[in-house]
Amino acid sequence: MCKENRILELGKIFVSRRILAELTTEKINEVISWHQNGCIIMLGNKDWIEKPPHPLAEIVMNFYQADNGKDTIQLSTSVDDDGNRTTKISFSDESEDEQRGHFDLMNPLMIFIKIIKLR
Repeated sequence: MCKENRILELGKIFVSRRILAELTTEKINEVISWHQNGCIIMLGNKDWIEKPPHPLAEIVMNFYQADNGKDTIQLSTSVDDDGNRTTKISFSDESEDEQRGHFDLMNPLMIFIKIIKLR
């Protein structure tokens, strides 16, 4: 467990159509949880440490290997000029192509994402 108890605020979450089509709800929840809680780093001595996201970071990006071994899942959380956060989840090869469309996960017709809350 991480010594610093910080969780990244995600704000409005958008997911690409391809992610919704190719990944299970469980996998999407898993990568969102990893993104919120920070990154896990293996040190040179083979020890693992967890580094929480910095609360003042304007952009936080993480990349995870998809289960198929070929694709990379990209998560990015950014802050706009008004201080609002937005998180986008897509495959890295579609991240620059906004025309493919992103869905707002807060829409009840979309899949449910369990947001981890601080205790």
